Amino acid sequence: MMNKNPKPIVTMKIGDYSPKPKTPDEIAEINLSANARAMPDAMFKDNPDVIRAAADVDAWATRFKRISECAYKGNELHALVDAISIELANARQAYRFACLDSFLTGELEFNSAIAAKERTELLGKRLDAAKTAMLDIDQINGYEHIKEFRDLAAKATVKLGNILFALKREAVQHKEAVTR
Repeated sequence: MMNKNPKPIVTMKIGDYSPKPKTPDEIAEINLSANARAMPDAMFKDNPDVIRAAADVDAWATRFKRISECAYKGNELHALVDAISIELANARQAYRFACLDSFLTGELEFNSAIAAKERTELLGKRLDAAKTAMLDIDQINGYEHIKEFRDLAAKATVKLGNILFALKREAVQHKEAVTR
């Protein structure tokens, strides 16, 4: 069956079809939000919440940038872990010899042994930190992990925006209350 009417029916909408506020309260809310958005962010740069949120944004952005750039550094980190492991094994052996040498030489305060032990503990902490970093670096090679860091950076930015907007609204409300 053929369409007898070859011309399609066109309905034209003229004008703004966004929902119109119906109450004075809705209009006041829209005006309040617009006035708040018009305020410069710099007015609130000294607020402790803004300072903390801005620091979070910077930290997450830096972290995301570093993570994005360092995915290829996995081999370098594996080599570092191997080097620290060898150095730690040598330090443990040196500690045992330092203990024995201290006793045999009559150094009963074991100062050189204590220094060797501190070196061993420091290397153990370095090895633990490098292995912890290696766990994350090994996961970074996947898209999902990089996306997670990007999402966390975006959430920090949104949080800063929300804090600023709340402060701006509060300032506009305070200004309106004073002028009434």
